[in-house]
Amino acid sequence: MKLFTLIYHYDYLLDGMLPKNSSELCSDVDSTRKIEDLYPNMAVQGYVKNVIPKGCFILLSRKLDAKILLSNLSDSYIDVPKKEFPIGKLVAGRVLAVEPLSKRVEVTLKKSNTSGTSKSEINDFSSLHVGDIVSGRIRRVESYGLFVALDHTNMVGLCHVSKLSDDQIENIQTKYGAGEKVTAKILKVNINSEKL
Repeated sequence: MKLFTLIYHYDYLLDGMLPKNSSELCSDVDSTRKIEDLYPNMAVQGYVKNVIPKGCFILLSRKLDAKILLSNLSDSYIDVPKKEFPIGKLVAGRVLAVEPLSKRVEVTLKKSNTSGTSKSEINDFSSLHVGDIVSGRIRRVESYGLFVALDHTNMVGLCHVSKLSDDQIENIQTKYGAGEKVTAKILKVNINSEKL
């Protein structure tokens, strides 16, 4: 059975075709893994099962999958997640959260989170001050504002739509797009909740 699985997976890679039953992809991953076996910061690997605008889902075993949010797919900005994470790709990361009752698992693929460094060491919010001018890239555009990832950090701040321009903006999605380079001024820093 194991030999057949590996050959089948090899053929999948050559043909570029996804099997009708996507659980076949994870048969060479530990199929005995249960949600009770998982814990935060545990190293895991799995196959990409589905890619959605807000992230993707991976198969950890035949009966267990995990969610990876868009912000946790990579340390750097990813323009087209479906291109970087095609269905069937084997990925490795760390468990962020486990909810046994709802059977939900969240994983990160970020290297900065997998090194064991705590969030406060990665994001030094105390170094930012009101009035600082920073550069970054738009990570996400929402009707209420822009999420901007600051350059050379793992910090993301929200720029509310009311603070984008002196002029009223009718449709924020037509004016701004994910991935655009921007310069911003820090208006508020909340060190306790780590929000900009």
